[in-house]
Amino acid sequence: MNNLPSTNHLATISLDDLLPECQSNDETELSRTGLDAQRRIELENPALDGWTECDGSLARQIESQNYEFFFTSQMESETCTAATNLVKPRYDHINQDMEKYREYSGDTIFDSGGNQGDCATIKDLLKAVARGKRVWENNVPDEKKPSIFKPYRCNIPYPNPNDVKTILAKPAFIKMDGDSLTRHMHTGLSLILAGNYYNAGIARGKGWEECVCDGQFSEALSCRALTKFSSNFPSKTCDQDDGPRIVWLQGGCHLNSDPHRTLKEFFLPQIEQFRKKCNKNLTFFVTGLNAQSRVLDSKYKHQSREKAKIFNDVLADAFAQDENIHVADFLNMTMDAQTSDGYHYLTDVNVAKANIFVALVDLISSKQKFS
Repeated sequence: MNNLPSTNHLATISLDDLLPECQSNDETELSRTGLDAQRRIELENPALDGWTECDGSLARQIESQNYEFFFTSQMESETCTAATNLVKPRYDHINQDMEKYREYSGDTIFDSGGNQGDCATIKDLLKAVARGKRVWENNVPDEKKPSIFKPYRCNIPYPNPNDVKTILAKPAFIKMDGDSLTRHMHTGLSLILAGNYYNAGIARGKGWEECVCDGQFSEALSCRALTKFSSNFPSKTCDQDDGPRIVWLQGGCHLNSDPHRTLKEFFLPQIEQFRKKCNKNLTFFVTGLNAQSRVLDSKYKHQSREKAKIFNDVLADAFAQDENIHVADFLNMTMDAQTSDGYHYLTDVNVAKANIFVALVDLISSKQKFS
């Protein structure tokens, strides 16, 4: 494993320094200078930033620091504005023409106008997400401008931090498994647990001031190295607690955005593994591809929105007959939302996903309580 420069030298890190890091065994035989153009495009793909043990491995090699963790029981006094909302560019400069400073995405997360109360069932909530839409102040879609997600027919609950903590403590077991999109959703959970969207997702390490607000979701290595999660999920065994067991599985892009391959190599084996360990009161939430920015379609056609819709539809069909597996489709919710690099979303999307996850956990717990 190569030693990467410390944070003092991040500006000098090139793609060639990083290429070997996440290659499979057969790929390590390729020399960096011998990579063909297509292989380099694949390795530059922002969708492939993290997967299982590879996720965060680049950031972890940055010089270790003694982090001072924030006390996040209340909102920091600082606010996020266009003048202060820095989203540092990626280490490989994908989409480097995007503005480093941009309008903050997280002022308003949901538009509940005209809806009839909170979603009361898992089916209604997932339908509200899948069929919802983004709205802009001038009604013109623009991924460089803040937008608000309007759920379909019913509202996504928006509990306070204490209620979030209570809800997440109800099940006997919660597990999340996914790539960088799940890592960001987990950061969103840290924000809503703290009621602090300014800096609850990062530790106070070197350069933390450049990784606040939407910058908490930057794929810059210096910001990724500061990522911290505030949530400690329950992990009781079947023998210890027969309460709800909830597993969140997300993936697809690391398997070439092929739904059949992803089912065969990831979703189905994971589901089988969890069911073998303990199949009592076990519920799965499965989610696939989101909406990639159109600016990346020319390089990564297999990740286009059209391909993502097919992918998600295949997942829905695959699990339609299993009442304990539910598919969460975030395609509409992420359509033309602000991103850091064309693939990774900012505060609004990840706080929305976090709230949706909490609402699903609450519905599962309540369903068992009253069944």
